[in-house]
Amino acid sequence: MAQYALPGCEHDHSLLLDEAARFAFVACDGNSVLLVVDMQHGMRVLEVAAVGETPDVLAFDANRQVLYVACESGILSVFQVQGRSVRKVGDQFLAASAHSIAVDQQTHRLYVPLEDLGGRPVLRIAVFL
Repeated sequence: MAQYALPGCEHDHSLLLDEAARFAFVACDGNSVLLVVDMQHGMRVLEVAAVGETPDVLAFDANRQVLYVACESGILSVFQVQGRSVRKVGDQFLAASAHSIAVDQQTHRLYVPLEDLGGRPVLRIAVFL
């Protein structure tokens, strides 16, 4: 088993692989950053980008090449993957504690389960263009 340093990361929490581009995306909840790791060229960190407070779950729309980072703060950080680089599109507040997310690869809809909205669990469905 190999180990690789993750400079710029405090407490790596989530991992998502873009197998086609040979990227590993690592969310670090200790300092609220996303690392883009090049798995093809020595596992080096290509980029460190700020995300919402306490990132939790990552989702990737492979057809649109969009990465979503759902944070415990309720912020959704959105990134566009372009070739060998990743550009932050922006942050959007979804709801308090909206820190889980899934993306439908066919419809591009985002599914965000909320534990308590007005005393009831709710599933929010959204599309970001």
